[in-house]
Amino acid sequence: MKDMIDICYREDIALDFISTHKYGANIGAFTGDFDPELVVIDRNVIVKDATDLKQIVGESSLPDIKIFFTEWGSSYLLPDPHHDDYRLASFVLDTIVRVEGKADLLSYWTVSDIFEEGGPPKDEFHGGFGLQTINGIKKPVWYAFEYLSRLGPVLVDRGENYIICKDCKENIQLLYWNFTFGDQISSKQMYSFDEPPETLSDECFQINDLKNGSYTMELYRTGYYSHNPIKMYREKGWSGSLENQMIELLKAESHGSPEFKSSIIIKDHIFNYTIPMHENDIVLITLTVD
Repeated sequence: MKDMIDICYREDIALDFISTHKYGANIGAFTGDFDPELVVIDRNVIVKDATDLKQIVGESSLPDIKIFFTEWGSSYLLPDPHHDDYRLASFVLDTIVRVEGKADLLSYWTVSDIFEEGGPPKDEFHGGFGLQTINGIKKPVWYAFEYLSRLGPVLVDRGENYIICKDCKENIQLLYWNFTFGDQISSKQMYSFDEPPETLSDECFQINDLKNGSYTMELYRTGYYSHNPIKMYREKGWSGSLENQMIELLKAESHGSPEFKSSIIIKDHIFNYTIPMHENDIVLITLTVD
């Protein structure tokens, strides 16, 4: 990579950006020893690649050139059950936050399970790459991106597993997630079966310097117990092509509605709230000025 950048610089060849692809699996797909049964999801693979690439570019003749990850995800394997699993949502948030400042663009692969390379899938939940299934059923990972998209443009505070933002109308958005990574066993072994999460201690949040007055508070949650349609799919024992009624029931399991909605009064410019959590829950709280 550095050699290419240096040659372009030396020969006065226009180079607009650096583009690369990366997936969070720790076995190379194109090595002679590749075995899909051994692919393990690793939370550090993409972050390490971004860190290394940032350093390479920084030491090149064009240290400020943009770095674009134009394709990324948890696994390059198709099918891979991690693509349908509720734990992918927290993996995505964990990765995005840790890559911040190391890349200028992250383009997730991909929006839909409608994907021609492997031929038409036989099952609705078959481990496809998409944020939604072939019939438009939103997987848990869909909501990682939806919740991010609802954050305001002004950063108020952030940590390793939360982001607080606001918009021009002083509306507040708090995105919080738990990322609990399991044993380092193969993706197919770990994510092919239903695995309820552990209940965690409640998380207490305080946001200061708010405008006093009346707000509408909404709490959205995605995890094992919320917006996780594959849970019903497995409980029903469904497979193959689904009838329309089945598809609508699964869509209803991933409806996107808030878990909680209420009017609140902010006094003394402080908002306090305690969030019950399970492993790998992602939670969005919005405070909208009335």
